[in-house]
Amino acid sequence: MFDKTRKSALSDREVFAVFSRTESLAKTADILGTYPSTISRTIRNLETQLNVKLMEKLDGRVFPTQEAIRYGSFIDKKFKEIRSFEFNLSHDILEIDIIATEWLLNNVAIPGIPKNIKENLDIRINLSSSASLNSIKPGKPTIFIGSSRENKKTHDMLLRNISVVNVGIYSPSNCNFINLNKIYTPRDIREIPIIDVVDGNRCSLIKFSGEAFDKLPNALGTVDAFHTAFEEGMTRGCPFVSSDCVVREAMSKNLCAEVKVSPFLDPVYIDVIFSKSENQKFMETARSIHEYGKNLFSHK
Repeated sequence: MFDKTRKSALSDREVFAVFSRTESLAKTADILGTYPSTISRTIRNLETQLNVKLMEKLDGRVFPTQEAIRYGSFIDKKFKEIRSFEFNLSHDILEIDIIATEWLLNNVAIPGIPKNIKENLDIRINLSSSASLNSIKPGKPTIFIGSSRENKKTHDMLLRNISVVNVGIYSPSNCNFINLNKIYTPRDIREIPIIDVVDGNRCSLIKFSGEAFDKLPNALGTVDAFHTAFEEGMTRGCPFVSSDCVVREAMSKNLCAEVKVSPFLDPVYIDVIFSKSENQKFMETARSIHEYGKNLFSHK
């Protein structure tokens, strides 16, 4: 039980925020461990300061006014932000957002985080499965892994390349509408059903000498990773965009083959893109993930 003789350390605004949520003097008093009359006096004082009516009596009960509800919602949100900031300040918590496709998270980001960072209780790692940097929070220490070096959000960030990936169009061996002896032009590719891979700006990764397809009109679907495109294409028996390292094993077993194109497709740059920061733990994390990814791709 609360000690109802204890003087509340809360400010008038914090007391009022509880009242605006509960819409009851009695419930507010019970939550704060004091008396309804004390809550009423506190809110009356606040009414005087603001020159706004915050309480009204209906059918013998006291309720917050419409102005009170709006004001209460506003200050409650602000107090949550203050408490969150004070918690992080007092605990010296470092939050790091890591954004990448699921495959890159599982195979590069997570194993690339240094052990001492993983075990540090003062560091919180937030993983987000995405191929886009568009969800980045301004001012938040962020590490992105993928193909988004042309995204405007990267202009104020640092970039380290992991790998240059050769891109191709592949087809399951049992696909009956692809002629593996034919050389396909960019015009031909626009007309075939295909599983396409898009970058963080939702544009196709198929580029010929820098010229990109914003969208393939006959695409059967779009995904954000070469591995996903490979799985989709092999399952559905249709052509797909992927990389040589992903399809290598399947090609060695004659399960799929590369579709001949002219000119060749431009390669894709897989980068680690990260915030500029003076925090040594954050920079250690970014460097470690970059090194791990670089070593991983060099052996593929």
